[in-house]
Amino acid sequence: MQKKIIIICSALITHYAATSALQEHLYTQQAYEHRYNVIKPLLNRYTRPITILELGAHNNNALSFSIAQEYDAACVIAESDYVHDVLNICNARNDKNIILLSKKLSLDDLQRLSECEHFDVILAFDIIRLFKPKWKEAINILLKSADHIIIESPSEQIEKYLSKNTRTMLTQSHYQDSHEIGSLFLFNKYKKYLSRRWWNYPYYEIGSYTVFSNFQEKKLIKIQQELVITPWNTGINLLTFKELQGIYPSKKVIIELLEPLKNIDHTSLHIHNIIIQGNNLVPIDYSHKPHERHLIPQAVEKIINQFKMCNIKKSIQNEKNNYYIRPIKCRLFLSSSSKESTV
Repeated sequence: MQKKIIIICSALITHYAATSALQEHLYTQQAYEHRYNVIKPLLNRYTRPITILELGAHNNNALSFSIAQEYDAACVIAESDYVHDVLNICNARNDKNIILLSKKLSLDDLQRLSECEHFDVILAFDIIRLFKPKWKEAINILLKSADHIIIESPSEQIEKYLSKNTRTMLTQSHYQDSHEIGSLFLFNKYKKYLSRRWWNYPYYEIGSYTVFSNFQEKKLIKIQQELVITPWNTGINLLTFKELQGIYPSKKVIIELLEPLKNIDHTSLHIHNIIIQGNNLVPIDYSHKPHERHLIPQAVEKIINQFKMCNIKKSIQNEKNNYYIRPIKCRLFLSSSSKESTV
């Protein structure tokens, strides 16, 4: 009799666990579809390629996967806690315009990102988990980092704070299968300037690098010795990718993409003069000096070496001396597990 009771209890527990898992899956899928349907009207207004930054994405919750498939967009996902799950999905889908950054972003990282990159749209659905007690500071930085910022408010406290800024409420919080989906707020900030040319470049005088951006076109206006206007390339700087521990596309793929650059006519090729758009690299800031063309293969080899090293800062410091530190051991993310590897 006691054995039968144990079997029945065990079956009930299993049934309850399966039911809870199914409810959680349904909620996750419904929340995903809800968010995506809310932001699509904004994305539909673009008639040009765009760059998206999504903060706080795990498992199948990353909207970037749907955006990358449906729109002409380079989608940057920043996720550290669930990075293995997201990486597995990236590898399974093999999207050509997804970028995955694995570093747990600090406020300093977020600030630097806002200074040297320009995003068309930022999606921030998990501010509390990502930045915990410093969520206010994180929101303040995000509001200076893109043309359009969509933030989900998971609490009344955050909702009150967001209400201090000029914003549009896309949808109010509501309960769905006993789960609360927070209000979604849209902030139209139209970021105009870059204050750094690249990640570790000295802080620039505001106005030297101006971004002209609307739903139809986007240009970079440089005011240096002369006025230079160039089309904007979607994606992020390859140095930014390295600094924030980019793991998708993989190091192997990036090195393969770098090899053909040995044949281009660009005599000022550095890691910070390349934009990564996913499985595509775009050299920028061309310098044409025919008498130095023989140096291009050497420049590409330097960049490849930088991707073989864990500490990019030491690599860049040593670049002037034309040598690199020896390979060191670091922890790499490989599929769903990490292991020690010499790179």
